[in-house]
Amino acid sequence: MKKYDIMFCGHVCLDITPAFPKEKRALGDVFRAGKLIAVGGATLSLGGSVSNSGAVASRLGLKTLVNTRVGNDDFGNTIRDLFNKYDLTQKIDSGAEGSTSYSIVLSVPGNDRIFLHNTGTNDLFLPEDVDYEAAEMSRIFHFGYPPLMKNMYERPELFREIVSRVHNGGTAVSLDMALPDPTAPAGQKDWNKILSDTMPYIDIFVPSFEELLLMLDRARYDELNALAAGRDIIEVMTNEELTKLSDKLLDMGVGVLVIKCGLRGYYIRTGNTERIAAIPGLNLDAKVWADREFICQALDTQNIVSATGAGDSSISGFLCAMLHGNTPEESARCAVSTAHFCLQTVDAASGIPKFDEVLELARSDMGEVEYMDDSMGTYKNKVWLLDKDANK
Repeated sequence: MKKYDIMFCGHVCLDITPAFPKEKRALGDVFRAGKLIAVGGATLSLGGSVSNSGAVASRLGLKTLVNTRVGNDDFGNTIRDLFNKYDLTQKIDSGAEGSTSYSIVLSVPGNDRIFLHNTGTNDLFLPEDVDYEAAEMSRIFHFGYPPLMKNMYERPELFREIVSRVHNGGTAVSLDMALPDPTAPAGQKDWNKILSDTMPYIDIFVPSFEELLLMLDRARYDELNALAAGRDIIEVMTNEELTKLSDKLLDMGVGVLVIKCGLRGYYIRTGNTERIAAIPGLNLDAKVWADREFICQALDTQNIVSATGAGDSSISGFLCAMLHGNTPEESARCAVSTAHFCLQTVDAASGIPKFDEVLELARSDMGEVEYMDDSMGTYKNKVWLLDKDANK
């Protein structure tokens, strides 16, 4: 019996979110040189992979541990205090070197969010910052945002050292990414090679479509961005793009691939029977989990307050359902259901209920953001089965 359900490790930051008036306005009307912008009070909340996903997992009722690094400063103390609001175990190191990471989140109604981000001590994160004993006592080890952690992308052998050691130690490894600035050093790295070297140790991979396309097919990323002409790249994404990317990841050795697709929901692709059976510690039923390919559409959430942390919260919903023995279809539905609750609050975790309520919503007939039809797949068990799904 392992002590923790899930251990979250890697990137953490403090989110500072000023409140803007609720009416929708063009960014150019809000941000102009020399103009005073009237805002409401600022919300201080946990940000980053460890914070968002970890706090949500705790709210869902999982035995949760967070393992990260902050500075010896006021922002670091604030992060510790905010974690104290949740029922989880902290393993947070700090030292004299470096300042705590923070983001200023500009969420103007009617526009996508803008982040002013300082990576801070995340850049200093090293393999020795990982509590490997705690990792061995966890059912899942979730590592987040290596593209925002300088040592992880400048010295990718360190990143590989972490995930290989945990995987080989008998704990399932889950990995989330972040979208680097394409013009910055992280965006210029050979992510094809980095991912190829690490995927054999990644049992559950949960990137977004935009992140994955940038990393695996930069030319196509540039083409779709040009086609989107300022819109969300998801709007010009095709299911064929998802299958092509997943083919490449399965060839690299990933076990369960989840591609977050914003308002188009979750795309799931899984490895063969042997790869599913090789996931340590979870005892997934290969008859249910192997050789799957389907799309779970997002729920049609009304009165959205903020998208902050929605992707991170959905990951916790997915992993929680997996740990409870739910099917891939129900796990995906739990992911979009958790995101539904997140979207109705300003932060990632405060609106998340216990897992039973998430599962109840997942099994309900709540409306979806529809874009699939019978020409694109087969609707079964509240998901759309695609061509390579063994159950189609």
